[in-house]
Amino acid sequence: MGNTVSYRQIIVGEVGGFQLANNSQYVLIDVYIADKYASLVKSNSKFWHASGVQIDFGILSGAEFHTESVENIVLGGIAFATPNEDSVDSAKNGQVFKLYQRHKQKWLDWTPEIALSNQAHGNKVNN
Repeated sequence: MGNTVSYRQIIVGEVGGFQLANNSQYVLIDVYIADKYASLVKSNSKFWHASGVQIDFGILSGAEFHTESVENIVLGGIAFATPNEDSVDSAKNGQVFKLYQRHKQKWLDWTPEIALSNQAHGNKVNN
């Protein structure tokens, strides 16, 4: 735990833990985003594994991994991007997102204007 979560290569949070979902079909990864950066996470944000392990994932919560252990997955960290859509709601605390194996190039091209918060505590999201 403690691996980074980044937005545009800036660390905005960390992985807090992981567990098997109640139905045992996927892994839940707890991601904590600092309050200052919570507004960056929208309901349509895309999350991906920031290294080279093969993963199928859900925000901040469900995933199917093709590796020996979850530790190997989170060692490289998690990155995310948010589309340029103004009308999309902010993610809710505990919302589940898919964790993709790798990013799509168009995700890196997104440059939404999102005001940052002045709050100091983190919000929990599940990948």
